Amino acid sequence: MSSIDIFFIDYSNESRIIRAIDSLAYIKNNICKLTIFHYKKIHINTPLTLNSQVIVMTDIGEQINQLVNISTSDYIMFLYSDEILTSEIDHPSLSSKENSFIMTSMITVRNLSIKRPFIINASLLKKYPLLSSKFVPFNEACFVGWLINQNLKSSSHYVGVRQLRKKIDTANMHKWKYLEKFTLKMDRKYTPFSLSVMMSTYNMEKYIETALLSCILQHEPFQHIYVIDDGSTDRTRDILAKWSSERNNITIFYKENGGKARALNSILPKITSDFILEVDGDDWLDPDTVTTLLNQLLSLPNDVSALYGNLKIWKEVTPSLIKYKKSRIGKQIDSHTELFTYPHPLGPRIYRTDKLKSIGGFPVISFEDGRLYEDVCVLYKLLEKGKVMYKDFSIYNVRQHANSITKKNQSKWNDFITYLTTSPL
Repeated sequence: MSSIDIFFIDYSNESRIIRAIDSLAYIKNNICKLTIFHYKKIHINTPLTLNSQVIVMTDIGEQINQLVNISTSDYIMFLYSDEILTSEIDHPSLSSKENSFIMTSMITVRNLSIKRPFIINASLLKKYPLLSSKFVPFNEACFVGWLINQNLKSSSHYVGVRQLRKKIDTANMHKWKYLEKFTLKMDRKYTPFSLSVMMSTYNMEKYIETALLSCILQHEPFQHIYVIDDGSTDRTRDILAKWSSERNNITIFYKENGGKARALNSILPKITSDFILEVDGDDWLDPDTVTTLLNQLLSLPNDVSALYGNLKIWKEVTPSLIKYKKSRIGKQIDSHTELFTYPHPLGPRIYRTDKLKSIGGFPVISFEDGRLYEDVCVLYKLLEKGKVMYKDFSIYNVRQHANSITKKNQSKWNDFITYLTTSPL
C-alpha cells in the first residue's frame, strides 16, 4: 500500500482521538502524517514514530486544501467524528495507482446513511479541492458536497471503518437529514417543465456564496440561475463576479439599490423557464431541490400560479455555528384574509413564470417605498387572478440572524396590513 496522509475531523473528545490513533496500527508503515482538527487546541500523546499535529478548526475546507497542496503522499485519508479503522483496512484496492481513485465510507446515524470521501488520490484532491466552509452551512458539507460538486464517482465503497457510539440530539438530526440528501438521489418522473431560480441580494457578502452554491450543488441542475445585486456596498458584487465567470448557467445582474421588488422585476423579462423559484441571499437549498420540485410540479393544476411548501428554520449562533430551530409546516391559503394571518414567511415560493409576468411582477407599493413585504404583495395579486397551492415538501432553509430585513422590520407588519386593507393593490 502507498503512502498516506490522514486527517481526523471533529472528534468529540481526546480519549476517542487516542482510540482512533491506536486503530491506525493496521497501516502504521504507510502513514506519512496525521493531522487532527479539533474545535480547540489540545495536546495528544502519539507514538514517537507518528508525525502528527493538532489544528483548531476554522475554515476546515481551506485548511485541508492548503495541507494537501504541500503533501508528498500518494493518498489522503479522512476519518470523521469518532470513527476508527478495523482490520478490514487491509484491502487490495488501496494499492490502486489510478489518478481518479476515490473510496468512500458510509456513516449511519440512527436510520440515516451518509456517504463521505474516505481515501482519495492526492493528485485528484489537488485538482479538485474541497469546498471552503464559507460555501456551505455546516463543516460536514465540505466533504459530502465535494462528491456532487465535481460529479466525481467513487471507485468503491469501503467497510473497514466503524463509528464509536455517540448521542445525537434532535437538532443535530436535522443537520444529518440535510447531509443525507447529498447521498440519496431521488427518482424523478419525466416532466416537460423547466425550472430556474432567481435571487436578489443586498450586502450579503457573509452568506451569498452559501446560497449560490446550494443552487449549484444539486443532483440535477436548474435550467438557469439568475442573481441580481441590488446596489450592495460591501463585497457582494465582487464575489458574484467570480461565480458568473466560472459557470455558464449563472447570469449576474447589477442595479442601483431600490429594494427587492424592483430588483426582481428588472430581471423577470430575462427568465424563460416555465417555473421560477425565489431564493434569498442568506438562505440555502437542499441538494434534492430540483428533483423534488419537478416531481411536485408534474401534478400542479394549470390554474395554480404559485406553489409553496414547508420551511426549516436555522438560528445563527455565531458566524461559524448555525443550529436547527424548528420547522414551519405550511397550510393551504385561499383568500386574502388567510394570507394576512399566515405565519410568515410563506415559502418556498415557486412561481409559474407566465402568471408572474401577467401581473407585472412584484408590486412596488408606496408603503416604505416598496422595499418591504414584496412576497405578500405578489401573492395578494396572484390570489386575485387564480390560486396558490400548498404541498407537503421541505427543501428550503431559512437562516435567522441579527441583520435580516424581516427581523429588523417586524414592528411594521400591522401598519402594512392596514395599508393593504385601505389601499388595495
